[in-house]
Amino acid sequence: MAIPAGIALLLGYEQQMLLITGGFFIIIYGEGHRFRSRLKIMVTAGLLLSLGQMAGAFVGSVVWPAIDAGGSDWWMLLIALYATAVSAVVVFMQNALRLPPPGGFFIIMVSGGATMVAKQGMNPVEVGGWALLGAATATVIGMLPALWGLHRPETTAVERLEKAVASYTADPAPTVARTHQVETLLVTTWYILFDAGHARGGESTSRVVPSESTTLSEELVQRTLTAHVRLARSNPSVGRRDDSAAEELTDTPNYIDLSRHTVPLARPSIRYRVYRSLHWYSQATMASIKVTVACLGAGVLGIACGFDRPDWA
Repeated sequence: MAIPAGIALLLGYEQQMLLITGGFFIIIYGEGHRFRSRLKIMVTAGLLLSLGQMAGAFVGSVVWPAIDAGGSDWWMLLIALYATAVSAVVVFMQNALRLPPPGGFFIIMVSGGATMVAKQGMNPVEVGGWALLGAATATVIGMLPALWGLHRPETTAVERLEKAVASYTADPAPTVARTHQVETLLVTTWYILFDAGHARGGESTSRVVPSESTTLSEELVQRTLTAHVRLARSNPSVGRRDDSAAEELTDTPNYIDLSRHTVPLARPSIRYRVYRSLHWYSQATMASIKVTVACLGAGVLGIACGFDRPDWA
């Protein structure tokens, strides 16, 4: 972040530093992802951040000149409507796709904040260009570690899972929170292997003794599957259909055939996850409606009280 912003400062572009920084936020979205999917994620996030800032600057270029010309402060309602629309769409997609943190927070933040740069007289296209410069720089920096270890993210994920499972199984009385934590880590590790192309959901495997002929993909899948089975064996409800204590903790008892060696199913496609949420009572729709009502209410109230930052709503 400091590299492109520092260069802009040295060249005399003080106002553009924040725009470059806004585009550089995409490096957070790529962190921890395997390199095979990291580039796609960072490019997508960079385009969304840049387009959001450019659109926000365009809205601001309409609102602030109108107010400076003697128009009503209620022109700022356009900014509130824009920020609300961005927030509603981003919140819906974040919940529908079940995106991990930070989700769409930075997209909403920079898109709303860009409505203020019109006060500096900057062209909306220029605003998007500076943000795109920051995003491009972040993409290059985010992909640099691939030169030192192309498969390091997925290898690290498997190692982290093995340590967590070993620690969990050594605990004679693990808490519910710790159980949830290690199970979440297991699911995340499988998704990392799927995205990296090391495994396909639902495929059957056999016990493989590590040897010189074992590929990295086979090794990572077997290590993860071994940790998966070990974690399942440590669950007291496995194979015990009459365990009343386990039945009280969950509505889905853990009926697992530990003799099978099958890779779990991969996550549904993006299209299916969005389609699944396209009804009034889905979590994504309800969250989006709540955000829409809250943002509009806060924006109108803020303008009525004389505040000049409807994007904060």
